[in-house]
Amino acid sequence: MFRPWSATKRVHVRIPGSRWLSLLGGALIVGSALALAPLSAIAATAPRLGTDTSFAVLAASTVTNTGPTSITGDLGLSPGSSVTGFPPGQVNGATHVDDAVAVGAKRDLSTAYDDAFAAPCTATLTGVDLGGLTLIPGVYCFATSAQLTGTLTLNGLGDPNGVFIFKTGSTLTTASSSKVAIINGGPCGVFWQIGSSATLGTDTSFVGTLLVNTSITMNTRATILPGRALAGAKTPSGAVTLDSNIIQTPPNTCTTPSSSTTTTLTTSPNPSTVGTPVRLAATVRSAAIPPATPVGSVTFLEGTTTLGTAPLDTTGNTTFTTPALAPGSHTVRAVYPGAAGSSKAPGFLPSASQVVVQDVTPAPAPAPSPSPGSPGLPSTGHPPGP
Repeated sequence: MFRPWSATKRVHVRIPGSRWLSLLGGALIVGSALALAPLSAIAATAPRLGTDTSFAVLAASTVTNTGPTSITGDLGLSPGSSVTGFPPGQVNGATHVDDAVAVGAKRDLSTAYDDAFAAPCTATLTGVDLGGLTLIPGVYCFATSAQLTGTLTLNGLGDPNGVFIFKTGSTLTTASSSKVAIINGGPCGVFWQIGSSATLGTDTSFVGTLLVNTSITMNTRATILPGRALAGAKTPSGAVTLDSNIIQTPPNTCTTPSSSTTTTLTTSPNPSTVGTPVRLAATVRSAAIPPATPVGSVTFLEGTTTLGTAPLDTTGNTTFTTPALAPGSHTVRAVYPGAAGSSKAPGFLPSASQVVVQDVTPAPAPAPSPSPGSPGLPSTGHPPGP
């Protein structure tokens, strides 16, 4: 059971190895030391999103997509008019292109950006890679750019609406396969105020709402689960560029502590022959402390087409068998939609596996039928003699 926060409780920021940060007025913490501060000193207020709560993607000039991107939430654009790549991308929500709703959403984005920009810093991380850090709720500032290589862990300390604000003077860049993971918290209060542009590397697993001054680029298969990609806060040239991504908005309010999950996928046999059933096996693991097994189901996708859905067992595993794959290469992915928690159980955040390429070969050609005639003798076309 999580204890309620108090103004006098003292909390930890973990800094591995030789990393350092300037915390609370410039105190220098070196090596693996722990920085301690009263909770009231690091509490932050969430930016006001207004109507942007329903938007998964918002841009000023263009929204451009390549591949089977899946967006759960609204898509908006203003003042531009160019939204391309849908289909093959899918929007499971409303699309607003320079209408009154989009204009209002852009105005609310500017307000949210200003709110985050004005939040006082509780730690300065300029020059520190976010990868490998474990942080508690607070406002983390970068005078210039921010980099994430590896995994950043956000410990909500049992508060599902604990606020994390990351502020950069210029860019945010994540390396391929980097990850933002939440433990014992929630995605509702994670915000990234980016002074210029944000680039999520290939296969990055990201969490939180991006409030970006100019443009957002999500490279191949990067995901925001959950969160938002909101670009063009202060410029009419802000664009969002997508490539085979998954974005899902968080709830407006997180009611129970949740933790991130990791989904993995294997297929067998691979390669297979057309007509041969293919077994898809998914495993979902949670970052929760203490350990907890995710519940719910997993959906298996080829692009944006659902192959099937199967429930998780008590160990967080599931399988689905499909015979319906045609000859060729198939890009298959397992997606765990997450599960809400309760007073007796934690919540689990959504996640998606890496893509597995399933190769299906044509059925072998049948052997030719033997020609008529005596076995072992060539046929003459005439009946045999006496």
